[in-house]
Amino acid sequence: MMEVAIGTLLVGGTLATTLQLVGPTVRSTQLAGDRMIAVTLADDMLDEIATRHFADPDHDDGTIGLNPGESGTTRQDFDDVDDYNGWTAPPQTVNGNPITGLGDGWLIRVRVAHAQIGNPMNDSASETGIKRVTVTVSRHGIVLAERSILRTRSFDVSRESS
Repeated sequence: MMEVAIGTLLVGGTLATTLQLVGPTVRSTQLAGDRMIAVTLADDMLDEIATRHFADPDHDDGTIGLNPGESGTTRQDFDDVDDYNGWTAPPQTVNGNPITGLGDGWLIRVRVAHAQIGNPMNDSASETGIKRVTVTVSRHGIVLAERSILRTRSFDVSRESS
């Protein structure tokens, strides 16, 4: 009987130690997978935004955000970079359909700001011809990816002339 009790204690101790080692490994693997998904989501959003005009083709007043008469219900209505400012939503297609398997706790946030010419990582209070677009992807409140691009007015000019 004593041998069974000692054996049970040894097996129990080994199992407890193993679970303490496996738990963090599983969480770490899940976090690494989530980070890869988050980077992909951020890059896809930045790719989409980069295809838009620098400024609204119909109403360029230099302000950041939606212009009068524009709706922010789906991204398919966004015609320029700064229309994305303040966009916060779970992962979805440009027309608003959820991306299957990514609704649980995922959130994409976009911030657009005028950037200083001499130091584009700093905001400018006025229009400079450079906008910094930052996309942040989180899951359950944990930031997993943050990516930024600089978009310039001159890029539109070069794109139209080619």
